[in-house]
Amino acid sequence: MTKYEADQIFKSRLQNEDYNTIAKRMSIKMNTIASYCYRNGLTDSNLSNISECCYCHEKIEQKAKGKKRLFCNDKCRSAWRRAHNLLNEPVYHHVCIGCGAAFDTTGNKSQKYCSRQCYQKHREENPV
Repeated sequence: MTKYEADQIFKSRLQNEDYNTIAKRMSIKMNTIASYCYRNGLTDSNLSNISECCYCHEKIEQKAKGKKRLFCNDKCRSAWRRAHNLLNEPVYHHVCIGCGAAFDTTGNKSQKYCSRQCYQKHREENPV
């Protein structure tokens, strides 16, 4: 089974499609679909504990208690929010005092450096 087929089965199971429907759509034997789902924890009883990241679409194991996770890590969460501009924060245009490069920030109108590395390099060259 290819990675693409496995991803399609995973997405279909998250949408509560049954094995027979998935098998007909993908032209794979139903028993192959069923055994793949069983081996990978995609049975009906486990589906409530599994979801996929909203940004990278990787599998996320949900914890028994607490809020449902939408992202696999902070990097994906930040990238998704940036891509969708959900912060509704103003965009500020800056020029880095370390390297002189132009950069934009959202929500921080007093940022002076374009990156942490630029900040550290500038501090090394100009000690306080």
